[in-house]
This record gives sequence, C-alpha cells and structure tokens, in this order.
Amino acid sequence: MLIRMRRLKVSSMHTQEATESINKRYEKRENKRESKALIAAKIENAIEKELLQRLQKGTYKDIYNLQEDAFKKAIDE
Repeated sequence: MLIRMRRLKVSSMHTQEATESINKRYEKRENKRESKALIAAKIENAIEKELLQRLQKGTYKDIYNLQEDAFKKAIDE
C-alpha cells in the first residue's frame, strides 16, 4: 500500500497543470447582463442623437428660452 501511494505521488508530480472549473451559471448570467447593457447603451445613444438633431433643426425653439449663441457653442463642443 505504501509503495502504491508513493507511486501515485511521484506520477502526480509530472501531470499537467491544474485546470480551473468554470461556473456555467455565473458565466451565463454575466453574458446576459453584458448583452442587456450593450442594448441599453445603443438605445441611449440613439435617443441622444435624435434629441441633438431635433435641437439643431429648431424643433424645440419655442420651448426653451436659450440664447442662440450659447446654444450653438454648446452644440459645437
């Protein structure tokens, strides 16, 4: 028995590196969160672009009492 245990120890020293298990539930959850965050970011960017286009066209000119020069500077930046 001792000889057998000794052989196992020696042979285990020459094995490959230890592999790390992957938590599939965690990975799946994180992938879903990432995809949802990307979708939300795309929607947010689209809304922002649409609002800027409307402001540049003058759609909301009557709603806001902004100075036109300051407004143009803010848009240019």
